[in-house]
Amino acid sequence: MLLVVPLSFLVESGGEKRGKLLLAIVKNGSNELPLKILQWNAKGVAKKKDALRNRLYKHKIDIACIQETHLADKVKFSIRGYQCKRRGRAEGTKGGVIILVRNDIQAVELTKNTNGNAEINGIRIALKNRELLVYNFYCPANKQLSLDVIDIPDAGCLILGDFNSHSQSWGYDEMDHRGEEAENWQIDQNLQLLNDPEDQDTCYSRRWRTTSTLDLDFATDDIAKCKTRTVQDQLARSDHRPIMLTVDLNMKRSLTYTPPRWNYKKANWSKFARRSDILTTRININTRQIDKAKKAPTKAILSAAHECILRGSRRNYIPYWPEELQALHEEVTEARDNVEKEPSVDNNIRLKVKTARFRRESNTAVRNSWHKKTAQLNLDKDGQKL
Repeated sequence: MLLVVPLSFLVESGGEKRGKLLLAIVKNGSNELPLKILQWNAKGVAKKKDALRNRLYKHKIDIACIQETHLADKVKFSIRGYQCKRRGRAEGTKGGVIILVRNDIQAVELTKNTNGNAEINGIRIALKNRELLVYNFYCPANKQLSLDVIDIPDAGCLILGDFNSHSQSWGYDEMDHRGEEAENWQIDQNLQLLNDPEDQDTCYSRRWRTTSTLDLDFATDDIAKCKTRTVQDQLARSDHRPIMLTVDLNMKRSLTYTPPRWNYKKANWSKFARRSDILTTRININTRQIDKAKKAPTKAILSAAHECILRGSRRNYIPYWPEELQALHEEVTEARDNVEKEPSVDNNIRLKVKTARFRRESNTAVRNSWHKKTAQLNLDKDGQKL
């Protein structure tokens, strides 16, 4: 169902714009869609924001659990279209966790105090007939896991993160004390491990040229039965690959819709003035049908606007992610795949070269976009934008 709010504005002869076009189109509807959750250890998210945003938009991610954000408390971080549930580290700028939740999903933030050990935050979201808890977990190798602070219900719970622990259950040749602790916690809480020992390793060490799996996913039995788990291509030079979880819980939510916008900069205002004059002079002002006469001017001006003013929308537009940068990102992905398949010195060097080039060109794209934006500002007219 489409609801069109009436359009009204004032235009003087000569084509000068004195008012604003206002067109609001609202699309109502709902659908039952699977929930898409991304888990990723970013190893510093600030300079990887654009690549992350591109991945979120491309795969229509609903929830993203990110570890090792490396953000100081005073540093702002946001991605358009998502709520940001964030927790930093009390000392220093390392560590840190963030949960990004789509704006059309109602989420209540949950925080856990671990006395400076593991870093945990979570959300509670309402589904069709129940709730879902999603916990984002990160614990460095020199800290205690603190798994006992997580409240695990009997159903509807996911725990995702970097546990820094070893066990044969998720692909290691041996078990360390942290792996044993994680397995005992899993058994006590009646959780299912979503990792498969045959899954692709998620972490690559450039120093040792080896791969491993530090990123683990646990769920209650009901969630484990209706999910798929996929290890994705590398993202933005991080040592850790992102993981995609698709959970089919018959989640009902409103469909989002991006209304088209009028592009005033590319409008033909002289033609618009002429067409408006022509169309409005044809209106019969002597009619006794008051409602029809009231709508006629709006209809005439709207018709002229459609002829003379471009209109459209660019949903989730990324300002400085050109095709050249995307091609370089794909080269890094290819180099990462090659070095994991054949961990030789030459392949490792190629990965470092591709990574350095992508980082350099990404920084250049950001600077150029900023220079272009600021150069176009008119301080006399664009004070609010500035």
